[in-house]
Amino acid sequence: MISITKIKFRDELTDLVVRLKKTGGKLFNEMVKAKGAKLSSNNQETIRNFNQANDYLIHKFGEVIAQINQLNIERIEGDKLQGEIMSKTAFYFNCWLSRC
Repeated sequence: MISITKIKFRDELTDLVVRLKKTGGKLFNEMVKAKGAKLSSNNQETIRNFNQANDYLIHKFGEVIAQINQLNIERIEGDKLQGEIMSKTAFYFNCWLSRC
């Protein structure tokens, strides 16, 4: 069963993904460019590694968000099914009591 905590976590991850996509790599790249120095191959590799890590985090957080969404859908479907079972049980019980 999915908890409110997981829903809140999903929302926080969604916000983080949006922020990483908007500014994560851009901010780092702009800071490097602002120095005005010619980038060495080591600096270029550092930027490339940072951008790969940023993209990886976005991807992984997206997977967690999708899993939480799927769990929530399964919970809702389970609740609906449980409600239908309870309704039918109540109907048959009331029918038995009144000898339908």
